[in-house]
Amino acid sequence: MARYQSQTATFTTTQPAGAFSQFGNLWTHDYKVTINPCDNTFSGTGVEYGQDQNGAKTRNENVTGTFSADGTTSLVTTRNDGVDWSLTNAKTDGSGILVQLLAPAGPSLLEFKVTPQVVSTYKNHRDYVCSRAAAPTPRIPASGCRSTAASSTSSGPLAQPSAAPAPPIARRRLGGF
Repeated sequence: MARYQSQTATFTTTQPAGAFSQFGNLWTHDYKVTINPCDNTFSGTGVEYGQDQNGAKTRNENVTGTFSADGTTSLVTTRNDGVDWSLTNAKTDGSGILVQLLAPAGPSLLEFKVTPQVVSTYKNHRDYVCSRAAAPTPRIPASGCRSTAASSTSSGPLAQPSAAPAPPIARRRLGGF
């Protein structure tokens, strides 16, 4: 069950523009996605830009997919002009992969390369809140956030304010004992 956990990531795919099997003139697709860290699925938006024999173009895209534990990426992208394409288990090591264009002209092959994703460091809601909070929140007091202030003298991952130890509790006998 997802508990308000998310991370963001950016990654890029490239494909030859104007000619097959060359990576000098490219269509570049830059994506910014939100990842569900419970299952590594993602969704987000992207921008495709580049130039071929028909001139320069820039198009918006929507993307959904998965970052796999083996370092591969699978995704489905829909451009704002109705073109859909998918990528399955693409390595992020710079090697190329053939992918299938899904619409509008029916299945055909395209060539792509995928960069590794750059992921935010927010592992859970507390990390995110603590990175944004200028002051403690009711649910996460200052002592619950990792201290990143340069003036902090606390040590350890969870900064605790220094205080004198509490005095012992005085006990009183009741009754006639």
